[in-house]
Amino acid sequence: MNKVLSRVLILVLLESVIAVAFTMRAVEAGIIYVPDDYPTVQKAINAASSGDTVYVRSGTYNEDIVVNKTISLVGENKETTCIYGHGGRIAVYVEADSVVVTGFTIKSSGGQYDDGIDLNIVGNCEVSENNVLSSFFGIGVFSCSGCTIQDNHV
Repeated sequence: MNKVLSRVLILVLLESVIAVAFTMRAVEAGIIYVPDDYPTVQKAINAASSGDTVYVRSGTYNEDIVVNKTISLVGENKETTCIYGHGGRIAVYVEADSVVVTGFTIKSSGGQYDDGIDLNIVGNCEVSENNVLSSFFGIGVFSCSGCTIQDNHV
């Protein structure tokens, strides 16, 4: 009787493990999806490790962003993936080297001295394929080296 019970318990345990494995969503190493994994872009950036990609699905994200680690920040579609800053501030502030920002519409309120995207004392960053709207300076680059700014509509 003990052997039968042991076998039944092992089968039930094995079936449970298999069922859990098939119901779990596959997580791709190094890619964090917004809003799937985190509800805001900033929370995803905070959770990311250096070298990760934060992939932002189409939608409107009302927040100011600080990129303080080496990541790629990639929008699904620059026409439909929008970061709307709070205005009077920088919408996307980059303070880490080797950051990529691509595929967004970035809009601040157009207040005095706000930037859509700001690169501050960084190197080897890339800002490309973005729409930057209603921002006093558009894209600000201060004390940077080796950065590429290309194919943006400002």
